[in-house]
Amino acid sequence: MNPHIQQAAAQELLRRQDANGSMWEYRTYIEPSGDLDFRYAPAPHHDVLIQALHALERGDTRRLLVMMPPGSAKSTYCSVQFATWYFARHPENSILACSNTTDLAENFNRRRRSVCLSQQWQTLAETSLNKNSQGVGRFETLEGGSIHAAGVGSSIVGLRADLLILDDPIQSFEQAMSNTQLDKIWAWYETDARSRLLPDGKELIVTTRWARNDPAGRILDLVASGEEEWSIVRLPMLCDDPLNDPLGREFDQDLWPEWFGQHQIDQNIRNPLRWSALYQQVPLDDAGSWVDAEHIHYVDESEIPEELNKIIAMDLALSTGKGDFTVFVVAGLDAARNLYILDVLRRQYTPDNAVYALFGLYEQYEPSAVLIDDDPAAKVFHRLFLDIARKRDQPISFNPMPLRGKDKETRAAAVRGLFLQNGVFIKRGNWNSELQGEIHSFPNGEHDDQIDCLSLIGRRVPEMWAPRPKFASDVPALKQVVFQDNDGQLRIDKTLENLFDARERERGHFNGRLTKRI
Repeated sequence: MNPHIQQAAAQELLRRQDANGSMWEYRTYIEPSGDLDFRYAPAPHHDVLIQALHALERGDTRRLLVMMPPGSAKSTYCSVQFATWYFARHPENSILACSNTTDLAENFNRRRRSVCLSQQWQTLAETSLNKNSQGVGRFETLEGGSIHAAGVGSSIVGLRADLLILDDPIQSFEQAMSNTQLDKIWAWYETDARSRLLPDGKELIVTTRWARNDPAGRILDLVASGEEEWSIVRLPMLCDDPLNDPLGREFDQDLWPEWFGQHQIDQNIRNPLRWSALYQQVPLDDAGSWVDAEHIHYVDESEIPEELNKIIAMDLALSTGKGDFTVFVVAGLDAARNLYILDVLRRQYTPDNAVYALFGLYEQYEPSAVLIDDDPAAKVFHRLFLDIARKRDQPISFNPMPLRGKDKETRAAAVRGLFLQNGVFIKRGNWNSELQGEIHSFPNGEHDDQIDCLSLIGRRVPEMWAPRPKFASDVPALKQVVFQDNDGQLRIDKTLENLFDARERERGHFNGRLTKRI
């Protein structure tokens, strides 16, 4: 045989072996077919996904849950590339591929069939499709394997599957807001779809989050309770947990900047409920028992008054690497005594870095005071704060506030009252979803450090001075503790408890500056 032909044959054999053993090489092998699902090289988050899919195919895990934003190509890699790669390696196996509707399921199957009809795939799989079974609903190989497409809720009695793929089980936000519909989807998945699996069958769920009790949420509950084991890939649009991010991103770093433009992020972040669920993979309920959605108001920067009495509240976490966060909340009071939440910084800081973060916020916003609970952690922080402040020659009005044994709900009552009076406005920003998540889950949520900061602010608001109105003649000059409401009635904005807190601070350990009161 011609040496060149022998060499070409050997190279082709190696390419096939590589493509059988790796999705990366498989993509390269199929690419000359011109199939549209193989035209773009993987981005870094696709590499993370491919590694998890390899583990599923090898049997290192039997169940894989993938949660990623819309448009991140999760279906391309899971439902098309992985499914056809798996099918090439196991042409005798049966795959049951389900989606929220039959139309969507068959559309995915049409794309898979296109790949399997290519010469490249048939060469790699060493088989071809059965000419008598090449429909979009189901097609088979000559080896007896098949890929069957089914919509959620459809009849799949009599089928058996070595691999079950559930891609986009929920059709719409309206469906996701219906507990009845979510219960139906879950019942079909558990009773019908999962019962089709063979004893050693594998499961792959590909989704974006919609609601707390969507299929992904229920699986996460099963994992948390120890009832089932799943491998989980969660990739939010903006990193919110650097310690556990599969890509090793920093806070707020984009998922796919080459594809998702900043304008897309800005557009979607305007709706915190949708942003948190679909893009950050942390769904929120549309109603909360502490403050419901109708009392949470978002404003653009252009809607925020220029004149504000600004204040910073902080909640300290002195330990690092344990999932605890230090939080800074910046707020401002306008002439009508409305409260504007201007910024939230939530990071895992060492104590010294927390001090420098506070200095940075102080220089940016120039608040009238910095509030912190007067607890043991605050005292440790204050000593460190004093040392660094003296070195920088940068005094800050620092105000520890007494706790006096109050529980969290009692301490948060004042700011809750402001919300319920529709007197709180939140500036739109990347941090909105995490803040709203705490508001909706308080007091039973996993984290409440941002609520602790809001509690400090709510307790301080009655004692804060409000900026003069732009036209002072429009509003009568009133004493500090009295204000005029929208109906022209005079109101007292301090309670006996507020006056007591003020007196305690005057008698307390700190005088609001950098020196200790004797």
